[in-house]
Amino acid sequence: MKSHESEIKIKITRYKKISKRDLCADNIVDLSQKDNFLFSLFKNSLVKITALLLIIVLNWAGIYAIGSTLGYFGDKEISVENKLEAGILDFELASEHDFLPSPLNLGEYATRTISIINNANLFKYTASSTDFSSEVCQYFDLVADMDDVTAEYSGKLTDFNISSSSLLYFSDPEDWFFKLTPVNNFPNDLLGQTCSFKFVFEGSQTRNDLSFLEGFTDREEISNSIAVKKACRCVSLRSMGFWKNHPEIYKDYLPQELGCQMVNFIEDANNIFKKANARNMADQLKAQLLAMKFNLAHFDVGDYEYKPGHTLNSLVAEADALLCQSPAPSRCDLEKIKNLLQCLNNLCFRYCPQKMDDELSAFGNGCNVCQDSEEKPFILIEGENVDVEGNFLDEAVSLPELPEIPQVTAPEIILPEMPVLPEMPTTTPVIEIPEIPAIPEIPKKENFTADIKQDVKAEAIINIEENNNN
Repeated sequence: MKSHESEIKIKITRYKKISKRDLCADNIVDLSQKDNFLFSLFKNSLVKITALLLIIVLNWAGIYAIGSTLGYFGDKEISVENKLEAGILDFELASEHDFLPSPLNLGEYATRTISIINNANLFKYTASSTDFSSEVCQYFDLVADMDDVTAEYSGKLTDFNISSSSLLYFSDPEDWFFKLTPVNNFPNDLLGQTCSFKFVFEGSQTRNDLSFLEGFTDREEISNSIAVKKACRCVSLRSMGFWKNHPEIYKDYLPQELGCQMVNFIEDANNIFKKANARNMADQLKAQLLAMKFNLAHFDVGDYEYKPGHTLNSLVAEADALLCQSPAPSRCDLEKIKNLLQCLNNLCFRYCPQKMDDELSAFGNGCNVCQDSEEKPFILIEGENVDVEGNFLDEAVSLPELPEIPQVTAPEIILPEMPVLPEMPTTTPVIEIPEIPAIPEIPKKENFTADIKQDVKAEAIINIEENNNN
């Protein structure tokens, strides 16, 4: 029994885990026990590894079969030259010409057609006018439409704006028809000035229901210009005497150059006007030339042809050159151009700055007449702001319309037949003229005149005696 118990102790001790404490001096275990423990640990690990390898080897065929099955149903394709591109929005404006006709006469209108050409996706857009060059643009009315039936806009040119609140949707073809008309009360001082401006079209994509100008957008502009002709008017130039007495008017037109002399101040002009009747013909010419320069500055009629091919501007240039000429020109040459300027400074005429084919713009022979006559020619033109004496009025003159003269058909007059005259004798009768008796000769009386004087004297004496008796 003892030995058995001892055997059991040894067995338990054999499998006891040895710690570091056990290795200490007080708890030393037999080295044979340590070797047995390591061997058993290695043995257990080797068994596990061997079992794992055996499992892998036995199942290698199945694992290979799985790989072969996946490879058998596999495929691979390659797509080349692929291109991914986002959508675009692009349009342009096209027009054959600017507004025509231009310049306009008052009462006329000008038109222009602008086409929208789409180069990409459909779009919604707005249209407006902008970048106005001057005040004159405010005096044009605009009509804009796309179908010649209902106008998309009708109002002032400067207010044209189809905004995002009333968007337009492009539908090919898209042609806009514009018509410009000067207003009825177009200011005279703006006649002849050009209005320059732009039409602007802004587009935005329609897909994805985005707000306007979100996403893809485009903006296109097209330039325009329009003008109104200066209307024909009746001009009454002012004489040298008028300008001499109205420095408050001509002071705005100083300085002026007379030949080689500068006229800078009112005092300078007065000194020239005072010499209008001087013996020096050059001084007389300067006075009339200065008056003409004030007329041209005030009435803006320098391109008026007082005779074919000769304008007031060219005449003034000729007079300036004559005054600067060295040696001085003859008195006759100076007087000739002085007289012409004096005449023209008293001229009234119809002036059309821009000639039309259907009307005359000048009455060139008027001054040739007044050179030989003191009478001032004048022509009253309907609709002009002058009266019959050439004075300017606040309102234009309106001549009464003459009633139409009805056509009168003259009654047919039937003349009665003339009676047949009797035939005249072919022979002329002989008329006998009686002889005229001879006139007796009157005897001459001597001292006939003396006898009359004596008779008158005697009668006068008798009358004196009668008076004394009474």
